[in-house]
Amino acid sequence: MPTPTESNRLHLPRGVPLLLITRTTAGPDGTIVEINDTQMSADTFDIGYPLTRRPSAQRP
Repeated sequence: MPTPTESNRLHLPRGVPLLLITRTTAGPDGTIVEINDTQMSADTFDIGYPLTRRPSAQRP
């Protein structure tokens, strides 16, 4: 659940959950080039990420 400050900043009604997404992007050498933190109302947004498996990917 969002903090009172988050609810206020995002104009969330009481009891509405906050959807948090943190995405880290790395370059080919593994160096982190971007960190993106996103916060949004969970009653307003649906999130989906299509994932494509590369041919070189190995199963654990």
